[in-house]
Amino acid sequence: MTMSAATPMYSKMEKLRIEGDVTIYQTAELQIRLLTRLAEAVGIELDLSGIDKIDATGLQLLVSLTVSEKPVLLRDPSPTVKQLLNLLGLNDFLPLLNATQTTERGTQQT
Repeated sequence: MTMSAATPMYSKMEKLRIEGDVTIYQTAELQIRLLTRLAEAVGIELDLSGIDKIDATGLQLLVSLTVSEKPVLLRDPSPTVKQLLNLLGLNDFLPLLNATQTTERGTQQT
């Protein structure tokens, strides 16, 4: 599991990409990293397109982030994430954006 960031030019919403597995084995470390970034930002936008495997623990982390005091948007869920969300009926519950939707233009990849 890795996480990379894009530096927003026109927005204070930090854009992050999660890659690899988000299972019970990675979730504790990922939670610390995400909560630290969220504490330092106005909000975060998570690109989920790089997630290869996710379990209930990883999903619980995503759900808990979306109910935080700061805005957290989930973008471009991978097929694995989509399958789990469909199976559990959570598509309408989570703030999901797809590739054609955007929160703010003008981000620069780092």
